[in-house]
Amino acid sequence: MDVEALPFPKEGILPKAETEASKFIEEHPEWDGRGIKVAIFDTGVDPGAAGLLVTSDGRPKMIDVVDCTGSGDVDTSEVVELKEGETTITGLSGRTLNLGSRTCPSGKFHLGLKRAYELFPRPLVKRVKEERKESFLVKQQEAVAAAQAALREWEKSHKSPNDKEKKERKDLEQVVDALKEAMEQYSDPGPAFDCVVYSDGERWRALIDFQESGDLQEVKALATFREEREFVTLSSVRGVRDHSVLLNVCVGIFQEGDLLSIVCEAGSHGTHVAGIVAANFPDDPKLNGIAPGAQIVSCKIGDSRLGSMETGTSLIRALKVAKDNGCQLINLSYGESFVHDKSGRVPELINEFVNKHGIIFVCSAGNNGPALSTVGAPACMSSSFISVGAFVSPGMMEVEYSLRETLASTNYTWSSRGPSPDGNLGVTICAPGGAIAPVPTWTLQGKQLMNGTSMSSPNCCGGLALILSALLSGAASWTPASIRRVIQNSALKVEGIEPWALGPGLLQVDKAFQHFKAHQNRSVAFDVPIDVVVPARDDARGLYLRDLSEVSEVFAANLFASPKFHDECDNRQKVAFEVKVSVKSTASWCEVPNFLMLNASGKGFEARVDPSSLPTGAHFCEILGFDSECPSLGPIFRFPVTVIKPMTIPPGDFSLSLPAQRYLPGTLDRHFLSVPRGATWAEFTVKPKQLEGNHMLVLHCLQVLPSSPVTSRNPSELDKYLRLKPFTNVTERVSVRGGVTLEVCMCKWWASIGEVEVDIEIVFHGVEVSSEVLAIGSAEPVSLFLSAPLRSETISLSSKLTHLRKLLRPTKSSINVRSPERDLLPNNRQIYEMELSYSFEQTEKEAVKVTPRASMFEVLYDSPLDSQLWMIFDSNSQLMGSGDGLHTYDVSLPKGKYSLRLQLRHDSKSLLDSLKSLVLCLDFALAKELSCRAFASYGAAITNGEKLSKKTLTRGERVRVFFTGPSDKVAGGKPGDVLLGSIACGEVKNACRVQVLLPPEESKEEQDKDESSKKKTPEERQAEQMLEAKIKVLKSLREDKMPSEFEALAKELRAENPKNVQVLKEILSKRDVEGDSAEAEQQRKSRCLEAIEATNWVLDSVDQKELAAHYGLKQVKDDPESKEKCKEMDKLKEILIDALLCRLERFQELLLPAPSAELMPDVDLALAGCQDKSPADFLKENLENLNQWTASDQKFEQLVRYTSITSAVKRRQGRAGGALEDLLKVMKSNEGPPSKKIVSELEAIAEQMGWTHWKFYYVNLKQKFFPKKTLPF
Repeated sequence: MDVEALPFPKEGILPKAETEASKFIEEHPEWDGRGIKVAIFDTGVDPGAAGLLVTSDGRPKMIDVVDCTGSGDVDTSEVVELKEGETTITGLSGRTLNLGSRTCPSGKFHLGLKRAYELFPRPLVKRVKEERKESFLVKQQEAVAAAQAALREWEKSHKSPNDKEKKERKDLEQVVDALKEAMEQYSDPGPAFDCVVYSDGERWRALIDFQESGDLQEVKALATFREEREFVTLSSVRGVRDHSVLLNVCVGIFQEGDLLSIVCEAGSHGTHVAGIVAANFPDDPKLNGIAPGAQIVSCKIGDSRLGSMETGTSLIRALKVAKDNGCQLINLSYGESFVHDKSGRVPELINEFVNKHGIIFVCSAGNNGPALSTVGAPACMSSSFISVGAFVSPGMMEVEYSLRETLASTNYTWSSRGPSPDGNLGVTICAPGGAIAPVPTWTLQGKQLMNGTSMSSPNCCGGLALILSALLSGAASWTPASIRRVIQNSALKVEGIEPWALGPGLLQVDKAFQHFKAHQNRSVAFDVPIDVVVPARDDARGLYLRDLSEVSEVFAANLFASPKFHDECDNRQKVAFEVKVSVKSTASWCEVPNFLMLNASGKGFEARVDPSSLPTGAHFCEILGFDSECPSLGPIFRFPVTVIKPMTIPPGDFSLSLPAQRYLPGTLDRHFLSVPRGATWAEFTVKPKQLEGNHMLVLHCLQVLPSSPVTSRNPSELDKYLRLKPFTNVTERVSVRGGVTLEVCMCKWWASIGEVEVDIEIVFHGVEVSSEVLAIGSAEPVSLFLSAPLRSETISLSSKLTHLRKLLRPTKSSINVRSPERDLLPNNRQIYEMELSYSFEQTEKEAVKVTPRASMFEVLYDSPLDSQLWMIFDSNSQLMGSGDGLHTYDVSLPKGKYSLRLQLRHDSKSLLDSLKSLVLCLDFALAKELSCRAFASYGAAITNGEKLSKKTLTRGERVRVFFTGPSDKVAGGKPGDVLLGSIACGEVKNACRVQVLLPPEESKEEQDKDESSKKKTPEERQAEQMLEAKIKVLKSLREDKMPSEFEALAKELRAENPKNVQVLKEILSKRDVEGDSAEAEQQRKSRCLEAIEATNWVLDSVDQKELAAHYGLKQVKDDPESKEKCKEMDKLKEILIDALLCRLERFQELLLPAPSAELMPDVDLALAGCQDKSPADFLKENLENLNQWTASDQKFEQLVRYTSITSAVKRRQGRAGGALEDLLKVMKSNEGPPSKKIVSELEAIAEQMGWTHWKFYYVNLKQKFFPKKTLPF
């Protein structure tokens, strides 16, 4: 059979015909976006992606590429100076960097280090990790094979080994086992790149050692992208094959070289969006974006640290970048949930840039449909924004989705719908919401299908670029308001799509341009935005009557219409503004006056809405204002009115059967129910009829609740995709609030072909709880009242406590001024950054998930601050996790001490200063959930009698239940901490929140101390207190790094108290420090000998025989004097161990490099403590002494030090296997932060054994675990 291939309909790849964009360019090829600059606020745009290199007229496509998040920032404030003729420096990685011949008049080079996995987008990190592990395993298998071969060869040559030889065999066996154990611990830390920044006399430039080779001679020196528009392609990194990465990277350099920004994408989304707006394929124009002549400014607002989540910091910086680059358009294909729909720092600033600086702001409506009131932020937050819904056409269905049959045009099922909670329509316009468009090269593909309002927004934005390009060529002026008005008044109505989804219609580029030309300068209202609000409803931008009480009678509202002039407009424009407005309502049930005389001060009028004759369901109309002298312009203002007429639920069984409905693709059926008072959950049963084939339905239920997010985090939202099966009913449940209208939206997925009929049954249940919060603060039982107002309910009563909350005060606060290049708003308004530091400890042996929360969290666009970001660091300054103010981020933390830095930003310094004592909540997940105990009576609660777990409530019955706190001890809990959890009543899992305050603990320690003090004379007490005070001062001098003052006081105290171990402990702590790689040999000798001298003082002060005798005796624990004696002995033992550890560590530093066991030349043997013995004997003697004081219960820090000492000894003795076994055992422990000593020892052994793969692994691990600087925000 002959088969003829059909020609491929390329028009459906990136839809343009639906909006007349293709027609417009065909008729006006020179108006293809030329002269227009579009800022893409997104995950970042790949400057090397296909179609994004040049415009249609040969200009550079990308004019600026900026990381506005700070996630690519590198602290390059450390400066080294090269003398003339020198070409090498030591990078922060420790590698020697050969710079080659570089022009740098000052000779000053700024150094930084950036880890790859902090920089790369997460999908790329995943792929690189997989490839690196494959490559690593090859080398690992070779190493294991070699170790096993060495063991076999040894066994062949040692048939009858003696005891010494048996130790050799054991060590060889340990090598094999250690290689296997090391592989089990393998977790790729990723490469780390040295960064060098310098000035060539004209521009700042950056060198990045992506190959970790240290050879930078041929590396391209990048300037800030906007200056030269150059980037480099990172083809590969160590451990992967060539062309495996293909990440295009550019840079920005700030603060006179002290800050380097490495710019790459956080995901592929932004490049796809940019491709829709303006991709240019000269060889195949049908693949072009909407406006191939437009230029792009990439503003990365998706923070790589947060998995590409946007932040207030990045959005505000991006606004500045857009203005500085002269952009006429901004596209934001991002959005989040919100609580406050008309307030927030970010939308306030966006409004300023729109209304004052004339930048048109286009954004996605959201993907949270199909229920009403699902438009997200910032789309719904201002009438100045152009919010775009997502439309799908038959051509898109055929090409993008390969459907077997094409369907009628519709909106995507998930496209968010209006109105916003204040009644604003929420959707300004509609555009195609899917495209096959360019993606970054690191994805290893040229184009990709994506859909969402993230795609409809750039489609609209590209269409606007065409219109502006045409206007620019004719020297016409426009404002964001005039463009918004003409696209709405010329939009195409699409039959079958609701106004809440479609807005005024589908964008029509050519008609909008013709409409603009026909009406420009014909009305004083043409360029001026006109707002209409309801002052009595908090300046609501629409009328949204949803609940039964609002639609039971005629509703009269006083509206106020007013033109909006920006702050710096010419006052003569205000004087000249006068419009004779003709007012119309699009529905008979909404009455308005016919005329309105509108001037600059605005005008009020009344609207009367009569819902009495309306059937149940959703109803929409608009109040439209026309310039009566230019009616063809279309509405100069639109005021939406939405009326929801809910069904009432008949009393009795409080259930309802919805009429059977036949669903075709895209069929949408809405029902609105007035939830009975007392109901707390609803149960839905979906019953398919005569089902054939596969069918997907969407059940979306939603209540609009005050002070609660409408979507995503709404407790009364149910959004389920149902895959129906023959003869199988589907049951779902959702929490509800009585007296509030509930929308039940059932929709067949737009691409689910075929027809299906279903019935829906709804049953309401109710178990009311007398309080939303149950607070337990003492042993006294606390009660709740439970009732069942709708029907008899048998409920299971349970509680769970899941988290321990600790309240933290800042230990430090500072307000800083950041770079004006990034953080200076128009009119020289400097953004300030306040950084608050908090300290805390995780005391559990196993890792615990920790969640930070602050009072202004759970908001982003509606936050009063620019941003709220936090980062948690361990005691080594390793970043453990980060988060923003909106979402909940859990960070898994092993045992140890941590610091949390919280960043708050605003241009009001006084506002930030008022927050300097901000309390932070830190929620620790409990390893084992606890529960409160429930009782039927007060007596049972007091006596811990029979527990109550199940209860039958008859209709109308009100029962009192008593609760007490958990009986189990809370691990890590301290007085004042709070246990958090919830009580579940039946199907309501969070019927009541529970807070249990941990009470004060009884302590006898101070009483014992007082009893001991009473036995001393006043003079003895005074001397003791004075000594304690001086020791505290000595400690503070050490911590504050005041060496000369410390030495003077230490000398005085030691002379007065030569045997006082606390004095000696402070001196030892001061001297017990490690050097660095740059330390000179003589400095090392002096430092180590001074520390050994201090250990000698300690050892001379401790009577080890008395100490040994003490621990050999059975102690009387209840005797206060014995208790005090035990404490003193425990302190002596601790300082003795620390002194021995310090002595051994510093002595090892004095040895020549392994395998030598000799001291460095010219070391004073007497000061070193081994004038009469060899270094080996000295080490052996002190290790034996140490061994008798260390035990299995030694502290983790001591174990680390001990293991690093013994492993170094074994390494020098050629016993690598035994050393590896000890080291890996400590690495496997989770009792504290990683130890640099341990990792350094492992690196040394790997180098000694010739295992290059492990050597580089441990080098990278050190760079991850022990950064030289904490990461900047």
